Amino acid sequence: MITRLDKILGVKVLFDEENLAFQPLETTSGESWEKYLEDRPMQKGIWRSLKIAKEFINKEGSEKQYDFSQFWSAGKPIYYGIREFYNDSNILRLLRERKIRPDVTIIPGGVIGRELNRTEGHEHLSGLPEIYSVIHGKAGFFLFEFGDRPYEIKNEKFVVAEAGEHVLFPPRYAHITINLNLGMPLVITDLVSYDAKPDFNRVREMKGAGYSIVYHKGWAFGVEANKACRKVEGSDVIKPAREIRFSNGFVLKKGESLFDVPRREGGLEALGFLNSTSNGSIYENAYRGYLD
Repeated sequence: MITRLDKILGVKVLFDEENLAFQPLETTSGESWEKYLEDRPMQKGIWRSLKIAKEFINKEGSEKQYDFSQFWSAGKPIYYGIREFYNDSNILRLLRERKIRPDVTIIPGGVIGRELNRTEGHEHLSGLPEIYSVIHGKAGFFLFEFGDRPYEIKNEKFVVAEAGEHVLFPPRYAHITINLNLGMPLVITDLVSYDAKPDFNRVREMKGAGYSIVYHKGWAFGVEANKACRKVEGSDVIKPAREIRFSNGFVLKKGESLFDVPRREGGLEALGFLNSTSNGSIYENAYRGYLD
């Protein structure tokens, strides 16, 4: 199936759902990257951050011999994306001057063991925030802070977002993205600071967030606590606000393109929060109740 994502993406492209490929209809920039379940040259496989890791790591921390083909096709990326994906070289230059990078990520639908396909998860060592937009499909985002003790997390939130919705990741929050639709790939965009300094180690050691989204027969999903965490408080289930109001008065509404923000009046100024760790007013009304 070929889908046009122009309006919500802000870039003229066709998306080939079967082959998980973009077909640009205009000149675009970007550098492709891929993540795999298994280890690859110069890259650790993400299996260590998933629930299946307990099957391949003993109590002493030693890794067993393993074959991941039972979980995912060998050589097939778990997810992948394009850094600096954009269609306007002048705007991209202005974003670079402000240390802001536009990215796109594609996460196929599926399960690994019983866990819905997701990103490896990471924190920003800088403590800087990030903003995501769902372009195609349905996403779940685990957002959480680390506690004072090892393997302790706190203030966990589970954000459920559909196409057209924008999700703010506050300063100092680690994050994991999950594809909540088994039969459809998830496409998301984000804007992030070049100074964010993503780090995967602590999330990998804990095998994810405080909870996992798992698959049950009949296309039903369930939630399981992560026993690797020392302390897990209840996770709030929320949705993104219908609009995000930035400190300079700029407003980004549901259905509007995140990538169009720097093209609009006041947009570049509004994005300055991406290089600040302060808990400004932008976060106060960033979410709403799941049933609101």
